[in-house]
Amino acid sequence: MRKKFYGYYTPTKKEFDALWQNCTFVFDTNTLLNLYRYTEATYGSFLEILESLSDRIWIPFKVADEFHRNRINCISDQQKAYDYFIKAYDKVVCDFNSTLNKYKQHKVLDIEEHKKDLEAFTSKAKKKIEKTKKKHPDYIKNDSILNNISCILQKKIGTEYTENYLQKIYDDGESRFSKKIPPGYMDRDKSDNYRLYGDLIIWKDIINKATTDKKSIIFVTSDNKEDWWLEYNGKRLGPRPELIQEFKKETGQEIFIYNPAPFIKYASTHLQLKTDKRILDEIESVRKNQFHELKETTLRSAWNDMNIQQFNNRLSYIESQSQAEPNVLRELYRKEHLYSEEKATLTNKMNELQRQIKSIEILIESGISDEDQEQLEIRRNKRASRLVGYQYSIHELNEKLMLTREKISKFQREYNLLMANNSEEIPF
Repeated sequence: MRKKFYGYYTPTKKEFDALWQNCTFVFDTNTLLNLYRYTEATYGSFLEILESLSDRIWIPFKVADEFHRNRINCISDQQKAYDYFIKAYDKVVCDFNSTLNKYKQHKVLDIEEHKKDLEAFTSKAKKKIEKTKKKHPDYIKNDSILNNISCILQKKIGTEYTENYLQKIYDDGESRFSKKIPPGYMDRDKSDNYRLYGDLIIWKDIINKATTDKKSIIFVTSDNKEDWWLEYNGKRLGPRPELIQEFKKETGQEIFIYNPAPFIKYASTHLQLKTDKRILDEIESVRKNQFHELKETTLRSAWNDMNIQQFNNRLSYIESQSQAEPNVLRELYRKEHLYSEEKATLTNKMNELQRQIKSIEILIESGISDEDQEQLEIRRNKRASRLVGYQYSIHELNEKLMLTREKISKFQREYNLLMANNSEEIPF
């Protein structure tokens, strides 16, 4: 049974050892682009492993193409981060001032003193950021990462694709995606076919490489989506069994798929290199930040089941007319749901603070507490200050909710108009 359902079984240690001894190593685009996002120590460790394995590395043409297309944007994002940090500190000061200026005449709190403390802290932080920014490598002028990668991958890139070859993959991809056959169907929101079927192009390239060379593959990907990984109860079990099955059937070879951090861990063991746990943690953190995605949530509390079904039917029809509008509408529902949840959480916290304040006031009025009256008043005032913050946050959330709901109503009206204009063509 194991042979027939090979993809559903984790390889044994003996199989893993054989795979690592003889395989070809393949890397996806973001695994290479993340080299620009790592600290120098982590980059150095990753580069050392790539150089040690360089005789056995190969990448599909599409990976090389995407790497060069996205390299400048990746470098630019890293450089812009310094400005975003400074703006974030400025926003903290601005928000603090606008929120608490009305409490300048407070019985206990010295607002001006707190403002000076905050401004001193943010000023020091911004100077540190500016100093660090000057030390950041200018990869636009002198890109040592590109030079090293180019050297490692010299003559180790797949053949460029013909239009006929790509069209066959697009046709196959359309069928696979409709049946949710991995990989790539989670990218169906992308526009042009070359990007839409990008993962499938890479997957087919890897299969062709293994078939031609008669060698097994270790594929390292930073992708985090369900069309690459099997998960159960929030725990990742391994690569999708369908991928392992398909690869074995098509090539007669083995494949195993890693995220970068586990790959570096096992590669270090295999190559007898030392890798600090902090480096593995950084690699995993970069991967998660790069692909962190909020799941879409639809707020349905105001609708009955018939309303929901009718609107879903309309969405399905309109999506065939325009992909952009339904995505915007779903995002608005997601935001409304998140704002409502945050408001509920803050309201509960505010109610608890009010209860605490009431209890302290009773102690103050009764005079029966062993605690000093001044201390009681300080406790009450601290909670009252926090209460004001919660009230202001709830006020802001109410404004966001009102604005979001107005946008939802506007989109619904536009959808209804579109439906009316096409009513004779709607098949339901």
